[in-house]
Amino acid sequence: MQQKIMVWLLIFGILGFLNLEAGFPQQPETDLAALQRARRAADAFLRRTLKALAEHMEKGGVQAAVEACHREAQKIREEIEQEFRVYVKRTTDK
Repeated sequence: MQQKIMVWLLIFGILGFLNLEAGFPQQPETDLAALQRARRAADAFLRRTLKALAEHMEKGGVQAAVEACHREAQKIREEIEQEFRVYVKRTTDK
């Protein structure tokens, strides 16, 4: 039970990590197009991060998943920024 809670907290933390702003496209794009691109980037970031989290969770439990997420989230963020031309910024709800 406690492990499931930890995993959900980690997932919600990842979701909070996603604050996407439009990058600098070569041609002006509509607000709708920028929003759609940001949503695709957020979906890709979440899928890749959760995949890494699940793989490490299976191999070594919660601790391994948390450590892997700490290491790999920044790499995944950089890939998403390049691929979707977005800026991913961590935010908190304070």
